Amino acid sequence: MSMVSCQDQPMPKAARSTGQAFDLVGFLDREAQALSQSNAKVKKTVLEDGQVKETKVLQSIDWPQELGTFADADLNKPALLGLFAIEKTTNAQGQQVHHYTAKEDADAIVKEATYVLDEQGRLVQFKATMLQKNFLFTTHKQLVVKAQPGATPALQAYSLDESQTLLFSNSERYGVQGEIVR
Repeated sequence: MSMVSCQDQPMPKAARSTGQAFDLVGFLDREAQALSQSNAKVKKTVLEDGQVKETKVLQSIDWPQELGTFADADLNKPALLGLFAIEKTTNAQGQQVHHYTAKEDADAIVKEATYVLDEQGRLVQFKATMLQKNFLFTTHKQLVVKAQPGATPALQAYSLDESQTLLFSNSERYGVQGEIVR
């Protein structure tokens, strides 16, 4: 019951530092380290077709692997530079909201991403929509990361909702929700 990253190794820092968006990979790396060092527990819920399949509290977790899927939504990859329209606003709580939308002709699996940052530029929430299509399947992912700036570790909760449709097959939907137990 763990999320698997599509990456075998993290990308070298030089390859992911375009500065187009908040440093999500750096945040996830720091959180994985802090969660590992604190032996953090997570209340993890697995869903199938929107229904709770299983809920467990887990302590022995490979945090880099657990959070790896979220790193796939990083917008700072050099190949993605300039492929997003960016809208920056301030919400009612005084937080910065940076909304990225892939341009129509953009060849990017991340279609939309929103970063909510506190006054010091620290992550409060991240949401992303990813879409991957080919002639055999279509995969749609919704990712959410929630953090409490100033806390160590800052990560509070995360979720992945994924649906996949295979050629000549029904759609399958599953999800994972994790809540850090303090």
